Formats: sequence, structure tokens, C-alpha cells
Amino acid sequence: MKKLTKENIKLIDEFLIKNKVKFIDVRLELIDHLASDFENQLYQGSLERFLDTQKDFVEEFVKKRQKTIHWSYQKQLWARFFMFFYKPTYLVYTLVFVAVVYFSTYYLNEKASLIIFAVSLLIPLIISVFYQFKHSKHFKKIQSAQSVFSIMALPSLFLYAFNILKEFLLEQSYFFMAYWLIALIFNIAGLTEVYKRKNEIIENYMKYVNN
Repeated sequence: MKKLTKENIKLIDEFLIKNKVKFIDVRLELIDHLASDFENQLYQGSLERFLDTQKDFVEEFVKKRQKTIHWSYQKQLWARFFMFFYKPTYLVYTLVFVAVVYFSTYYLNEKASLIIFAVSLLIPLIISVFYQFKHSKHFKKIQSAQSVFSIMALPSLFLYAFNILKEFLLEQSYFFMAYWLIALIFNIAGLTEVYKRKNEIIENYMKYVNN
């Protein structure tokens, strides 16, 4: 087994930068992978020659990683959404949302209900955009950060789709309440997931840049 030096690790990093792997987190994963492969395989050539044989692998790795992260975050969004229907601490919030939706639908006029509906869905989206701009300097260097804010893509669809379903939903109060509740929970779940992933990314980023 060959043991790589710090100079070898730096060489791998420079190779990845040269091959347009600009994101810090992707480079660290690839450095670990390539270093392990070189150390564990019975490769007789130099590190430089070994790296030259890995260009296609590196390109494919970057493509697959982004797709994997995207779907991973979407699965986490769905998991977070369902927590509001079975996890005790989340059920409390669900009951509050039900009360707000019910009160707004039956005790306020249509205009007031629609304003509260729009505001309740817009606020999580606005906060997520605020997170993105506030930490844009960090996120530009982390590939996984690009998928964080795509978490809000599904929740935001409820707001856009309302215009199409508006007439039907306003005529059927129970469907309107169900639509609002599901949309609200999706938005809160999305924002919760964005906040959690944001903190993880920033924490990892600080580890990367301090190493």
C-alpha cells in the first residue's frame, strides 16, 4: 500500500481544480476517493499518471453527485412533511395550523382569508431567499448548497397552482382548508429543512476553509 504525503494530496487538489471541480465539498470527497484508490490499488505508475486515468471518473462523479443530492433533499422534505402528522412535537404545530385555517375560513371574509393564505405561504419562501442571499459567499463554494433552496420548489407550487384552482377551492370550503393546510405544512417543512441544511453546510464550510 502506498501512503500519500501532504504534497500528494495537494497535487490531487490541484488536478481537480484544473479539471474544473470548483466546489470545495466535491473536491474533498474526490480527494479522499482518489487518494484511497491510489493507496489501495496495485498501481505501478506515478500519481500524476494515475490521475490522468481518472478524468472521466471525476466528470461522472460530479454529475451524479448533484443529482443524488437533489433527490436526497426532496426525500428529506417529504419525511419532514409527514412528521407533522405523527410526531408529537410536530402535531402541536399541526393543530395550531388547523385552528388558524379553520378560523380564517369560517370567521373572516373571503378577502381577509385570501390575504392570510397568501402571507402564510409567502413568508417561508421569503425567509429561504433571505438565507440564500445572507450566506451566498459560502454557498457559492459548496455544490450541495445549490440543492438546498430547490427544497422550496415543491412548497412554492401550491401558491402558484392556487390561481388555477381558485374558483373551485373558494366554492368548496373543505377543499380550500385541506389545500391550505397541506400547502402551509409543506412550506413550513421546507423552511425547516432549508434551515437545517443551511447550518450543516456553513458548519462544514468552516471546517473546510480552516483545514
